[in-house]
Amino acid sequence: MSVLTPEPVPEKVPEKAPPKSKTYRMVGIFQILLSGVLGISALATIINMILIAMRPETISVVNAMMGQTVMIIFLVLWSRIFFVKGRERVRPQS
Repeated sequence: MSVLTPEPVPEKVPEKAPPKSKTYRMVGIFQILLSGVLGISALATIINMILIAMRPETISVVNAMMGQTVMIIFLVLWSRIFFVKGRERVRPQS
C-alpha cells in the first residue's frame, strides 16, 4: 500500500446473541435463587452481629464484629452480582 491510499477498515462483526436454550435460562434462575440465599445469609449475619454487640465488650466481640462486617460486605456483593447476571439470562432480549 502506498502512503496516500488509506487502509481498508475491517467491518465490525456484530456480537452473537446468547443462546436461548432451556439450560441457559435455568442457570439464570439458579443464579437468582443463589442471590436470594446470599441475601438472606447477609440479613442473618446482621442480626447475629446485633446480638453479639449486646455482650460485654471484649476483644473477641470486636474481632467477631470485624469479621462479620467483612462477611456481610462480600455476601451483599456476590448477591448483587448473581442477581444481575441471572436477570440478564432470564429476561428475554428484545
